[in-house]
Amino acid sequence: MVSFHIFENDAFVRGDVIDILQDYFGDFTELTITVADSLTRLADGLRTSAGNRVAILSGTKVQISEFFAFYTPSRDIAYVILEDGEKGLLQAADSISYVHRPFTNESLTAGIKSALSYLHSCH
Repeated sequence: MVSFHIFENDAFVRGDVIDILQDYFGDFTELTITVADSLTRLADGLRTSAGNRVAILSGTKVQISEFFAFYTPSRDIAYVILEDGEKGLLQAADSISYVHRPFTNESLTAGIKSALSYLHSCH
């Protein structure tokens, strides 16, 4: 089972992300989605949860860099970063997928599939 942890300031975008996750997994009743109100709380939630996790997050280059400085990634977490035109927020890593805004259902789904593929390749 994979849990999803989301940080997105824009309520409409956050709702779209949740809708796309629910559409992607269909009637999967054990879909776990946690929404954080800050990147710090996202990091705290990732630290206190277990198992395979996908973090879907957005922010400026500085905010994303600070997030990864504060929170050390692990092999059981994949990241989908929603970019606002700031390409290459971080150095390329297998655990990070980038989705450029404005995103479509297909482009976000592709980012999620990439994250899930990373998790499956590690285990």
